[in-house]
Amino acid sequence: MDKDVEKDNTAQTAEDAAPESKKKKFPPKIVIIAGVIVLQIVAAYFIQKTFIFKDATATVAETHDAKEEKKSHKKASKHGEDDGMKVVMLDEIVVNPAQTAGRRYLAVTMGLQTEVLEADKTIEKAQPIIRDAVISLLSSKLMDQLADIQYRDSLKLEIRNVINKQLHDTLVPQVVFSGYVLQ
Repeated sequence: MDKDVEKDNTAQTAEDAAPESKKKKFPPKIVIIAGVIVLQIVAAYFIQKTFIFKDATATVAETHDAKEEKKSHKKASKHGEDDGMKVVMLDEIVVNPAQTAGRRYLAVTMGLQTEVLEADKTIEKAQPIIRDAVISLLSSKLMDQLADIQYRDSLKLEIRNVINKQLHDTLVPQVVFSGYVLQ
């Protein structure tokens, strides 16, 4: 009888020990798989952030800057602080930058700032010639140049010079971008 009780106690302790060891051990396959999945998610996030959506981030920042510029211009106009400058808006210009084989494009909406009262009529009459000159200039630029934010100011100066050359006068002292989308 003691042997039967001993067998029962031994069987019982073996059964108790088995579930505890199963509870303590976590299957290593699951840990490895979960670790690989987490690493893939993190790597995909950083790849998208640094390589794929790099241009989109810049475009969003430029759009935000353009909105802030419009707000500050509206505030200045409300307070009667007009500096005598008039902006003549051109229609949107869409070009394929150099060496992109038509796979990328730049869409620009710009205004020509002027102090001359009758300049808007002159610009309106010459708009096809102005647009042609700007399209030729922009389509000759490389993607790296157009994507560089520091290059934008010199690009504005180049556009201004080309426009004034077409008008045979210095009617446009400044060019402003109200939209600049590079895809």
